Amino acid sequence: MRRVKILTSSALLLALAACATPAKNNIPGSPSPANETTRKPAFSGSADSLLGMTPEHVASLLGEPKIKRTEKEAQIWQYRSDACSLLLFFYPNTEGQIAAYYVDARRPEGGAADKAACLSSIGEASHRS
Repeated sequence: MRRVKILTSSALLLALAACATPAKNNIPGSPSPANETTRKPAFSGSADSLLGMTPEHVASLLGEPKIKRTEKEAQIWQYRSDACSLLLFFYPNTEGQIAAYYVDARRPEGGAADKAACLSSIGEASHRS
């Protein structure tokens, strides 16, 4: 008898939980919420066009970096793909607002990478994940 009460109570709780979570999209043929993504469009500018941008502006274009590091007045952001790492160095500008001052691209095995190709691979990698 006790087992029946527990099973009945569990079934009732599950039914109530299902009712409490409204479906966001129940149009046939449309993507389910689990399949929806909030990916940003690929950034089409050059790496040097990031110079002078605030961290917030860069994040709105490229998303959040894999690594953020702060050293004294500088912030260093690193974006990664299989092909390279893109490094953005932010410093206070003449108005005291932090802005991108320098952009560098590095190969995983070391050495310089092409900035444009690196930025493109960063954009492609962010759209795959």
